[in-house]
Amino acid sequence: MDASLQHLLDRAAIRDVMMRYAQAVDRRDWVLLETVFVPEVTGEFAGAPRANRDELIEFIAGVEFFEVSEHFMGHPWIEIDGDRAAMFTPSMLVHRGRNPDGSVIRYDTAEMPYREGLERRADQWQIVRRDEPVPEFVTGVRGLWSEDPVVAWLLDHAAIDDALTRWTQARNADGLSYVTTHHLGHPIVVFDSDHAEVALRAVLIERRGPIELASDALAWSPRWEELDISPLSLHFELKRRGEVFEIQHWEDASDPPSDVLVPPDGVSAEQAPLVDRLRLRDRIAREAWQADVAEPEGGIRLLGNQWLPEPGTLETYCLRVPQEGSWGDGAFRRIDSLVGEVGEVSIQATESRVLFGSEPDPR
Repeated sequence: MDASLQHLLDRAAIRDVMMRYAQAVDRRDWVLLETVFVPEVTGEFAGAPRANRDELIEFIAGVEFFEVSEHFMGHPWIEIDGDRAAMFTPSMLVHRGRNPDGSVIRYDTAEMPYREGLERRADQWQIVRRDEPVPEFVTGVRGLWSEDPVVAWLLDHAAIDDALTRWTQARNADGLSYVTTHHLGHPIVVFDSDHAEVALRAVLIERRGPIELASDALAWSPRWEELDISPLSLHFELKRRGEVFEIQHWEDASDPPSDVLVPPDGVSAEQAPLVDRLRLRDRIAREAWQADVAEPEGGIRLLGNQWLPEPGTLETYCLRVPQEGSWGDGAFRRIDSLVGEVGEVSIQATESRVLFGSEPDPR
């Protein structure tokens, strides 16, 4: 197999590890969660060391205190080195439950990044360490190339994702507040041979002051009441530099690029799942943007966690982020029924499942 294509397939599989993690925790499916970790997984999680998979899952299962949850995963940083990889994933977590008197328990938190070390075991990527050091520089697809036009097209998309990752990494390190975190939603991308345009929804989260760490995750994770939250609509202009894209300019966006995403002809069976992911991501992001324009008072729809839980079904997490208040009150999941052969998959029907206590989003 083309080495560049294998790298792209590995990136997708590594990202899917965190999608599977989120689905397992939110469904309370502890058997599925076992597939995410090797039995001897180690590392610190939520302020305390965890010795192995059983101990780690026992701790995570404490989420059953809440009636529902949504582990919304942001734009990941993925660095691959042979059969080992590092992944850093920012998150926005939503938890809802009820007190005995019927009042709602709300626990929404950001600033809880997942830092994973992974290994390929029997052709499956799994987490071996939970507190992997964050790479200082994201290599991404730098140095990779292909003469195959479809693989080259996929590499360009990956290079654009890497550019957004580097932008996020730099902005988060600005030191303008105690903690600054940019959460990027699914991008809408158009590009030619040398230039690209990207529009996306994003959330800027800034903490108002320092916090004291404690062993209890609920004690040290800041809630939304302690954070300044700004929904954003961003437009990026990028230019190719060798095999990578670099951001030349960014500003507030009013409309996404109008060109529809069209892959090159000649998509092979190995390439088709990656092409389908991009096409579906693009369509859903455009539909969400249109829905935001139709309902500007409702804030923005931030999209993440695109995952195929079973053949023919695509699930996407969505947060309705308002100008003020919690991002968790409008959380829902978009479920798409898919039809068509691999490489030509399309959406047949869509439903929305609200997370907790409100009407479903109509789109």
